[in-house]
Amino acid sequence: MKIFIAVEDVYGVEFVKEILKISSFRDELKKSNIFIEHLRPCSSKMTRILHAHVKLGRFVVIIVDSEYKRPDEVKEWIIDNHLKSVPSESFTIIVNTPCIEQWICEILNLKNCRFHSCRNRPMRSIDEYCRKKYGKAYDKKLITKIFRDVIKSCRSSVDLKKVDQIREILRIKVKN
Repeated sequence: MKIFIAVEDVYGVEFVKEILKISSFRDELKKSNIFIEHLRPCSSKMTRILHAHVKLGRFVVIIVDSEYKRPDEVKEWIIDNHLKSVPSESFTIIVNTPCIEQWICEILNLKNCRFHSCRNRPMRSIDEYCRKKYGKAYDKKLITKIFRDVIKSCRSSVDLKKVDQIREILRIKVKN
């Protein structure tokens, strides 16, 4: 089975690729069995793209932020607006609580990673980290660089599975 991953966050695409490169999916990425694309959940284009990938036999993974909503509300909204006619075994929805920065926040063992507002908590914690480490404020486009730096400096001690959403991705089985 091939996999299509739709990531809400534009900078999250490269970040997710980097995570997969050091995981059990490394070989599948090389074989081009995993496709990753930035897709906004509120776009009508999302429905067409997701349905096309399902028709091609790809398992669909949607990674979205919850921000101020409960994760189950976000999942329900995506199903109602984009996946009503798609069999539930053809997709999974991974909801970041509150945003994809929560992943790097937890990987770095920072505080306040799971609060409702991304700006007020995970991003603030990452911003403090960036100011100490790089001497500049956090910018969303730095998320992949931060992750690469963490992996380079302590590859053996980084436990990706401690982040619920990453653990969910790693549970997906790829069959050729």
